[in-house]
Amino acid sequence: MSWIKGLISFTIANVIIFFVANWLNTGYVVFGNVFASPMQAILTAAFGLALVTTLVDPIGKYLKVEAEDNIWFLIYLLVNVLTIYLFARTDLSETVGMGIGAFWVAIVLGVAVNAGQYFSWRLIGGEMKTKKA
Repeated sequence: MSWIKGLISFTIANVIIFFVANWLNTGYVVFGNVFASPMQAILTAAFGLALVTTLVDPIGKYLKVEAEDNIWFLIYLLVNVLTIYLFARTDLSETVGMGIGAFWVAIVLGVAVNAGQYFSWRLIGGEMKTKKA
């Protein structure tokens, strides 16, 4: 899978998930502030999350991480949840324009984003690292 193709597909999946989350849970997930409109905040957060997530595989290869597919799924989930939390609850939230009500919102949103990224990855031809016999 091409790095750019993965970045684009993850960004599109993240935009869709963030847009739906903003539409459904306006009390728990907020996009937009004085510095960024809601759509600009969704695009910025989606691209930033896609960029971080896309870097997981090259960093794993550089560090020579050998893991099963289910462990990689958990690694991506952890990266998604932590990145969402950092975007929404630290000083980055002013720049990104994203906010969440609590840590559990980051977990739920991270699971949704992880599923969306997985399906977009499979859609563009991503294959599992370990083959079943």
